[in-house]
Amino acid sequence: ITAADQIIGVMSDALFLAEPGGNIAFVNDSAAQVTGYSASELTALKITDLVEGEFTSPCRNIRNTCIQKNQKEIPVLLSSVPLCRRKDEIEGHVVLMKDMTDFDRMEAELSKAQKLEALGVFAGGIAHDLNNMLAGVIGFVDLARMTMEQDSGSAACYLGKARQSFPRLTDLTRQLLTFAKGGSPVKSVVDLCAVVSESASLALSGSAIRENIEIAPDLWPAEIDPGQISQVINNLVINARQAMEDHGDITIRAHNLTDADHPLLEGLPGGFYILLTVSDTGPGIPAELLPRIFDPFVTTKESGSGLGLSTSHSILKRHRGAIRVTSREGGGTTFTLVIPARPEGEIEGITAERKPFTARGKRCLLLDDDAAVREVAAAMLDTFGIITTEASTGEDAVAAVEAAIRDGRPFDFAIFDLTIVGGMGGVEAAGMVKAIDRKLPIIVSSGYSDIPVMENPQAYGFSVVLQKPYQVGALRDAISSVIG
Repeated sequence: ITAADQIIGVMSDALFLAEPGGNIAFVNDSAAQVTGYSASELTALKITDLVEGEFTSPCRNIRNTCIQKNQKEIPVLLSSVPLCRRKDEIEGHVVLMKDMTDFDRMEAELSKAQKLEALGVFAGGIAHDLNNMLAGVIGFVDLARMTMEQDSGSAACYLGKARQSFPRLTDLTRQLLTFAKGGSPVKSVVDLCAVVSESASLALSGSAIRENIEIAPDLWPAEIDPGQISQVINNLVINARQAMEDHGDITIRAHNLTDADHPLLEGLPGGFYILLTVSDTGPGIPAELLPRIFDPFVTTKESGSGLGLSTSHSILKRHRGAIRVTSREGGGTTFTLVIPARPEGEIEGITAERKPFTARGKRCLLLDDDAAVREVAAAMLDTFGIITTEASTGEDAVAAVEAAIRDGRPFDFAIFDLTIVGGMGGVEAAGMVKAIDRKLPIIVSSGYSDIPVMENPQAYGFSVVLQKPYQVGALRDAISSVIG
């Protein structure tokens, strides 16, 4: 075997030696793999039998289409040079054919990723502005409802109904931010049963699918970002609904994971976990897709984006949990989630009793570049009897603290927005303020959850997080935590 034979044998591109008339005289192993024909079958064909349109030699990296033995068409690059012993006497042609299927797929996915990146920037801007607009709407509706609580008329009832939609609007903006930024979870201790029931019911609305939810009565509270976990449940249930074409059964089960040696806990930090499964009676996932089911752009649906499961996987990973899948074609699919739990935790808004709260006469410094947010926050603070000084830039906030110290009337606490357009932001302002008044507790407020300061506010000089948009109760709890 010569060196040339070895080179030809390991080439990934299809190589053909053709006679002057185009009849194929020799092929390498890759030619059979690319075309689907055997070597003996290929030597009975012409080059023009394998490609669409005209074929000329010489040529270099010309786009064409190869027609395989099964009549499937694949994109290829063709290059050819004539073989000449004497000038102007062509004895044949050397033709190289490169399969471009994988390259074209990668190029398409890259293009899709670039479009998604641009869409992510757009979504992030929309969500940030929407958060600020929602802060005004939610805040003023909350204030109106509070002032009308003694009114037995219908207006207070309508305001209450409008208020019920705010949590979902808030979750929508957070999902936009998660899509745009890959947001870190803002965790709280919640009742997982409520999150699961609401998310599943919403995803199955209007379908004929039978929903079975089996929650262990002693289920621990979950330590999660309820908006993000709701997004995961929603993704899984919608996938199942579409796979079953709106007919079949979905069963969701949840119980405490008490086996410390459970294989699903491998690689996870020590602690307490809940095991949640979402099962359907659909057609199952093809075996060849299972290893890649959590990869971006992998989907079994013609119109699917292939992002739902990859987003769900990312959310569970950021929660320091896990998600796995088992499926059998014709036998349904089960997704298993491992979710962090807090057995001794108090469920927010349910079991936690509010501490006595007296803030009348306290002084607050409010930093936010959005006038509507400042207006509604100041109105909320006024209901508690709190005196508010507003600042639209970090520089103004620093100057206000300096003036308050100089006048002998320091602020009791501050609320700082993180993102200040065209000026000093909340983190830098907090650092400068702490240098002037190190005892001043500062509440950090933002719609973004992926910024490190929202995960670890104390490391940046803040005392507690107040997620935008917020209602009166959340503001009250944040204030109570810093002034007692």
